[in-house]
Amino acid sequence: MTANFKTQPTIVVDLERGLIRIHKRTIHSLGDPKNILLLVNPYERTLGVICCDKGEQGSHPIKLELLRKNCYELHSKPLIGSLRTVF
Repeated sequence: MTANFKTQPTIVVDLERGLIRIHKRTIHSLGDPKNILLLVNPYERTLGVICCDKGEQGSHPIKLELLRKNCYELHSKPLIGSLRTVF
């Protein structure tokens, strides 16, 4: 393994708990956005995260001062359901 885990952006998906955890370094690597959008590509079986505007459908607000334990936790049953279908 050549990549250093501590420098890699990380997203953890917990299908059992219906939780998506986006690590603080991932948020920082996006430029500390105020809102993010999670994207699922069913053909490549990938999950992506991008910056977006506040009014964008499906956007999630990020309040950096509320990041717990160096991560942002998102509970979304519809997104978890989509991930289960895709993966």
